[in-house]
Amino acid sequence: MHNLRILFVHPDLTYFGGAEKVLVHMIRALKEHDISLLSSWWDPPIIGKQFGEIEIPKIQWIKCQPFLLKYKRLRAFQWIKYSNDINKMVQDLKKDYDIIIETQQVYITPQSNVVLINYLHYPYLIIPPPEAGNLIIRLYYSIQRRILLKRFKRINLMLTNSPFTANIIRNNLGTEPIVVYPPVDVQKFNSKKDWREREDKVINIGTFIPFKRQIILLEIARLLPKIKFVLIGWLENRDSKYFQNIINNKPENVEVLHNVPDDILVKELMTSKAYVHLCPEHFGISVIEAIAAGCAPIVYHLGGPIEILGNSTLSWSDTRELADLVDRLVNDELLWRNTIKNAKSKLFQFKSPIFEQRIRDIIKSYIEEDFD
Repeated sequence: MHNLRILFVHPDLTYFGGAEKVLVHMIRALKEHDISLLSSWWDPPIIGKQFGEIEIPKIQWIKCQPFLLKYKRLRAFQWIKYSNDINKMVQDLKKDYDIIIETQQVYITPQSNVVLINYLHYPYLIIPPPEAGNLIIRLYYSIQRRILLKRFKRINLMLTNSPFTANIIRNNLGTEPIVVYPPVDVQKFNSKKDWREREDKVINIGTFIPFKRQIILLEIARLLPKIKFVLIGWLENRDSKYFQNIINNKPENVEVLHNVPDDILVKELMTSKAYVHLCPEHFGISVIEAIAAGCAPIVYHLGGPIEILGNSTLSWSDTRELADLVDRLVNDELLWRNTIKNAKSKLFQFKSPIFEQRIRDIIKSYIEEDFD
């Protein structure tokens, strides 16, 4: 594959999540090419440290404004305005590039003289999240769908994070994406601590937003007062009604930690027996990190984690079933050993070098075919 001029588009780089991890490792995968990044922020030393002391290749940074939410109820309409502004910036830049790669959302209206690749985590702006039953919400998304569908369908090559998300994209957008599991720093979380070295403790990790459904774990904790529960997550606003609801209603056996450094997060995982996943998420990097740390997983019966792990995990569909599984897993050593053994057998496919090699192979194959 000859040297390519590649522009990554990831405008709203304001915190470190799964999408940002995908961006960094895609840049690493394609570091032999001429790479630029359109983003609101870029600081290689900080980013490299955040993602496990990895080396960040030298790139050209093109600065843009971050997305600023002014009116919560009109988020999607504000995002369309913001994406149009980003689109205009890219149109001015596109003549200098062979490939444009989006790793956050869909911003660009494709042009025939440039290849557009998108790693789509979930088509949030036009498809309601799983289990969004509210009629107003569905109507709201149907309006966005009409506006943005053409933009989605003109992507040349679409990648996504799980068979679950791929199926949603296929059914709603008529596009066949390639599944490339996001990179997980398995080694960073790797732990061989045995059953007896762990506390009777259950952990959940996720941004403190209603979709993550941490509130469910409070109910489970009340049913199992002898077990400790730990909620860890990113919190953008400490005055969040959802977060305050958790704080005000948590029983004594629940500890809530927000915006903690990595060493505390890793320590909590390595001393817990079980990890509970609570929502129909599209992938769930925290589940894979928890397995690497030795936490036996219990995942929701819908979503990416159950499709990816299959019979290698325990799963739940209602709170009574979840409480029963947590109680058994914390107190049954044989069940814990079998569950973590089966779950750890799946870890190899999520390692960062595997992700980077797959990205190189897919893009090489597509470009050679396209240029031929």
